[in-house]
Amino acid sequence: MRNAALMSGIFAVVALGNAYPAVGQGVPPTAAPQERRTPIDAWLSTPDTIHLSVEQRKSVEDLKARFRSEFKQLRGEDEVAVVLQAKALHEKYQKLVRELLTPQQRPAFDRNVRRVG
Repeated sequence: MRNAALMSGIFAVVALGNAYPAVGQGVPPTAAPQERRTPIDAWLSTPDTIHLSVEQRKSVEDLKARFRSEFKQLRGEDEVAVVLQAKALHEKYQKLVRELLTPQQRPAFDRNVRRVG
């Protein structure tokens, strides 16, 4: 049972790192097309697109850069520990992004987070 949970967690981390909607499918233009998408992009666009102000967009870009940097540092021989670190990183950035949003934007963000993970 533990192996199944571990594999499920690893799959979730891999999926979050790779499976985001392409530009043109309702994704707000917060990243250049050549950049790898982050969970932050998905939280702001799947299934509901959250339109950001210019100021919010700049803050989100800063958070995405920090997220990428921290995510790249997740290493270890213990896969369970890496999955737990990735989960903690996602939770940290969910809170940081949510704080940037207006009260009117937060319900859509919360729905997106529940849907994407």
